[in-house]
Amino acid sequence: MPKTIFLALFALLASLAVAAKTVYVDCQNGQDSQDGLTAASAKKTIAVAVRLLEPGDTLSLAAGQMFYESIALPINGTPAKPITIEGNGAVISGLQAVPEDQWQDKGDGLFFQPAKIKHGALAPYLVDRDSRPLPHGSKPDTMQPGQALCTTDGMYIRCEPGRSPADFGLHVTGRASGVVLSNRSYITVRNLVAEYFSNDGFNIHGYCRGLFFENITSRYNGDDGFSIHEDVAAMVRGGHFHDNNYGIQDVTASRSWYQGVLVENNRRIGVNFHGGARSLEDAVVRNNCESQVHIQSGKAHGLGYTPGNPMEEGLFFFKNVVVIGSPDTPAFIVDDKSKVVVSNCAFLGGNTGVLVRKNGELHLHASIVAAAGREVQVMPTAKYVASANAFHPGRFVLDTDTISLTQFQEATGQEQDSVVAAPVYDDTYRFTAPNVRFLGQDVVAGPDRTAVLPLAPIAADKQVAASAPPKLIAPPKPPQPIALPTPSADGWVAFDFENSNPWNLIYYAPLTRDDGKPLDGTAELSTEQAVSGQSSLRLHVELPPNAHNRWTVKLFSQRLNIAAGAKVVCVRFNMFGDNSHASFIPRFRDAKGELFWGKSGTIDWQGWRLLEWDLTAVPPTIRGGDKNQTLDAPFQFIVDFRHHNIPSTGRIFTVFIDDLQFKLENP
Repeated sequence: MPKTIFLALFALLASLAVAAKTVYVDCQNGQDSQDGLTAASAKKTIAVAVRLLEPGDTLSLAAGQMFYESIALPINGTPAKPITIEGNGAVISGLQAVPEDQWQDKGDGLFFQPAKIKHGALAPYLVDRDSRPLPHGSKPDTMQPGQALCTTDGMYIRCEPGRSPADFGLHVTGRASGVVLSNRSYITVRNLVAEYFSNDGFNIHGYCRGLFFENITSRYNGDDGFSIHEDVAAMVRGGHFHDNNYGIQDVTASRSWYQGVLVENNRRIGVNFHGGARSLEDAVVRNNCESQVHIQSGKAHGLGYTPGNPMEEGLFFFKNVVVIGSPDTPAFIVDDKSKVVVSNCAFLGGNTGVLVRKNGELHLHASIVAAAGREVQVMPTAKYVASANAFHPGRFVLDTDTISLTQFQEATGQEQDSVVAAPVYDDTYRFTAPNVRFLGQDVVAGPDRTAVLPLAPIAADKQVAASAPPKLIAPPKPPQPIALPTPSADGWVAFDFENSNPWNLIYYAPLTRDDGKPLDGTAELSTEQAVSGQSSLRLHVELPPNAHNRWTVKLFSQRLNIAAGAKVVCVRFNMFGDNSHASFIPRFRDAKGELFWGKSGTIDWQGWRLLEWDLTAVPPTIRGGDKNQTLDAPFQFIVDFRHHNIPSTGRIFTVFIDDLQFKLENP
């Protein structure tokens, strides 16, 4: 053999003998300057480590660690050499720490921080230092204490009196998605948790094939736990999808196979399939807020498929699936043009067990349907083919008529060999009754196997608990409340605005001018006017025209403290009116966020006037907070000044306040 040929053959054999490598990532002990080829020389970040991957390689995350990163692969694997992401029970998290020193105080307990984190499908939200989501508010102006909201401009939180955002140790779900694959194929992901991303835990787009996910968890994400789109083919074997918006949502002409998954406690739908080809086996879907499973046709013609092709309408297969419905929604919905085959499944609960809407098509066999309302509802023009099922207690709706199983059999010719009998099963969803006649033999209706519960990603060699979230700096203590002066013999305490000003916090609604700039306003001591002594409080605000044609100026006191057992029974103060005809309304806000509203008035006078609110004669309207109907100290006293019909030139609002007094009972 010529020497050159021998050398070429030797080089070829040597290249084939090169073993695939493992790239290690350790966010606690690794360094990105290291080679990443051993656990001792691990990379620190996933983003750097993935650049080393080639077909056949494995990315190995340190067992149980928390990585504040997404995973996006720059290359494909091949059928013979897939790329593997071995999570080892690690967690990738979309949480980002919220800076504590960048909050803007907007008044009335409302704080705002600019941030560009919400756009498109992203649905970010705030969590506290214990990773508990803060309750979601609908609008900044209507948020209650303890609620938070992310908008396209930034983040809002409304705090109880005396608290600030720094008290919460806030994080935001600021990263978009966890595992992100776009036009990537022959990838295996296993033993990985994806949590707290503003969009999806697992987000897959484009043309992908050969994707395999094993023993994964996706939780607390803003949209989907797991979602494939366009022209993707993926298999999931072992998965837990919970506390997302949707547990699983697959769309367009994609193809997906799920085996051994648990989908529960999601804020909307558990499993939502749109078109394509889908299979769900050995699974449990339960306790999701809306329907548990909702099947719909999709649109695939944008991918080059002709309109009306089978991928657009979708073909869906379910076997050995347990679906536990919520009381107010159907457990299983088949929508327009969808073609669905169901065998050996159980639909328990829901106001309707199985709902087949117009032009939907369902084939149902050897299954159990036991609903709180009606077991099966078939709408006009729907196609329903069924036999050998068990129903309890036996209520059917055909078009709009409620009928029995016998009547349903006579009207449709379906449900032959079906029975009305209660299902018998244990807490692992092992069914032992009733029996039905299916394929020539007696069998127990419903699943013969389901997902093994619970499911949890584990390390490749042993189970390792996820590491705790990073320690956070202790928040500063809120400012101390001001003690009321010593009461007089008749129970009155007074602030005379001579040397101190406890009523000096101004807030506005809307929060800013139309151009986003803050309003110009002050609440300061002034010698221009006074009822007693030499000075008073001067409230001065320049109100520009705005799109709402109105402004509310909120004058808050500092937090005021009273002795235990004391009770405020009356409040009064002198106000120098400007005859602006602005309306005003007094209120208290207590330590628990409860609001105590008085009666409104109008500034229709010029000069000084004594204003008094006797809380016994004119009881407050009480809202919010802990609803204990008690003005818990420390509290704030507030007057809202409401201005309407702002002229095009704007309005100058100036009033003076003197001798703020509170009468206490049992001081």
